[in-house]
Order: sequence, then structure tokens, then C-alpha cells
Amino acid sequence: MKIQLALAGLATTCLASCGFYQAHQAGEAAADLQALLLGDSKADIRACAGPPQSISRESGSEVWHYRYDAYRHAQMDRDYVGLADVVFTGGEVTDLRFRSNYETNTFGMAFTPNQIRALSLPIFEGC
Repeated sequence: MKIQLALAGLATTCLASCGFYQAHQAGEAAADLQALLLGDSKADIRACAGPPQSISRESGSEVWHYRYDAYRHAQMDRDYVGLADVVFTGGEVTDLRFRSNYETNTFGMAFTPNQIRALSLPIFEGC
């Protein structure tokens, strides 16, 4: 397994507390995850993240779309959703992109890239 139990615990802590510092740390872990998954096959990703919600094509690549309803798994002040796109070129992961349904928190502060990645991290806990 590429992600250790400590990483899963960090993501759970981040989502349970919804603290910005924990989200930043989990986001850094997600950046490390991105580096680890580059080059993996479709079978590898399906085995660890499950089937995608949908698949699209863009510029000769296949994109698998995943969604994690973070608000259903932790006490949050909004219905935050983590969205992850896994991009395959030539059958291998060439990019991971992370998004959210919100760009700011309830105080109007913009999410950092690490906080956005943290919302999607549980999708890849099995990787």
C-alpha cells in the first residue's frame, strides 16, 4: 500500500476537526499521494479508489472523476465536497486534479490548494 495508516489517520483528523492547520497537513499528504500515483495503471487506481463516478475524454486522455461528500463524514458548517480527477494518458496516471464545490470557507477566506486536496484525500485511502 502506498498510503500508510498514518496518512489515513491524518485525513480523518482533518475532516473530523475541520481545522485549517490539519487541512494544510492533509493537503501536503495529498500532494505526496499525487507523486506516488503517477504512472499507476487504470487497474491499480480501480483497485485502490474503486470505480469512478464518471469518465470523460479530453485532449487524448481519459479522465476518471471521483467525489467525496466530506460533510457526510464529519461535522462541518457547509456541505463540502471533494472532487478528484485522475488523468490517464497511454493507460497510466499522468495527473491528479483536486477541486471542491466551494472556493471559500464560511468566513469568505479562499481555500488553499492543500485544503482543497484534503477534502478529496479519503477517496484514495486504499492506495
